[in-house]
Amino acid sequence: NAIASQPTVNDFNISPATGAGTSIDLQGTQTAGQFSTIANNYTSIGPGQKNVSVTLSNGYITTKLTFLPATLNNSQNYTFIMTGDLNNYLNGIQPRPRVFLYPDGDPAHTQELTLSSLSYPGNATTQAQVTVIDDAYNLPGVLTFGGGISPVQYHGVNLVFNTSTLMVSRWPVRFAGNSWSEDVGDILDPDYPGNEPELFGFRMATTTLPANAYSVQVLPNGGFSPIYNRFTYNFEQGLSYTVCMLPDNTSDQQCGITVFQNDNSPASNLFRLRVINLLNGTTQIDVHEDSLTGPLLATAAPYGQQTDYGSLAADTRQHQLFFTAAGTTTPLFQTAATAPILLSFNGGNSGTVFVMGVMPGTPVSTSDAFGPYVIYHSDASVNPYAALASQQLYFTKL
Repeated sequence: NAIASQPTVNDFNISPATGAGTSIDLQGTQTAGQFSTIANNYTSIGPGQKNVSVTLSNGYITTKLTFLPATLNNSQNYTFIMTGDLNNYLNGIQPRPRVFLYPDGDPAHTQELTLSSLSYPGNATTQAQVTVIDDAYNLPGVLTFGGGISPVQYHGVNLVFNTSTLMVSRWPVRFAGNSWSEDVGDILDPDYPGNEPELFGFRMATTTLPANAYSVQVLPNGGFSPIYNRFTYNFEQGLSYTVCMLPDNTSDQQCGITVFQNDNSPASNLFRLRVINLLNGTTQIDVHEDSLTGPLLATAAPYGQQTDYGSLAADTRQHQLFFTAAGTTTPLFQTAATAPILLSFNGGNSGTVFVMGVMPGTPVSTSDAFGPYVIYHSDASVNPYAALASQQLYFTKL
């Protein structure tokens, strides 16, 4: 028998620790009230050492607790009792849920099971998570068809994964008068001359896809041509990926594509960081911590390619990031007047810093290219409720 203090138990599994034997799965019954009984009747299982695992869910986060083996004696009935609250644990209000093994009629020998591991499986186990980063500043942001006072307009770029579509944009788009126009950070923009926090929500988009091989097309939103790019890729279950759209400085009809697999094994006492250089006009860059001569977070990061994840000592202090030409202490775009580019190294997180856009002075095929632009993307975290959020770190207009 098993009793839980919360009605969020998805699965309670008891299986042999060694050798042959029987296993049982006690499926949660969602009952109202302070507790729920997830096995209304006793279920038979052979004696011996048993592995016990419990899978909980609050509707958003799935959590699995696995315990060291417990011994069940012959001719004895047992009740497993779980205490605690998953939501309160994830929000740091209470300790983690606990499980006790109660030999019926013998309370003196009740014992708490010893936790072996706590993980967050199943949150995308049958899916692949895909994030698209739009650095293709050369592609048109707004396409207009027809004339008159009500032209047909489309804005944004679609990535079509077989039959699933994800839209991204290079600039925020505003509706003024009778038409859409891109907000490119000029004097008509109410946020001018400050940085544009809205950009982050447009240039990055995330979706989940069933694990599969995909034929992917990059198309203007609302149309089927021109095809800016097409590629195939096998996205595997339980993994996350970043698809980067790269600019073509000679044409507004095509873009480059690179796909990177993200880290999904964060460590609770480390901050794991990768740098991807998408800054057009550079070949290799270094990223320094806290000063232009500070420790290197990335060395000679090549354009359009990733660095390996580095493992950094975790702390919650905000660190300044400095971007230089490889092998030098000469800043690429930061000056004494530049707002600090800050990032916390929170433990239990893996993430990627993308440096994007184009270096001033680089020939481009559009007047609407954007200057150096830095974002942080959260790739994985030990505790999804304590993830360091994806965020825009820096933006400039050419």
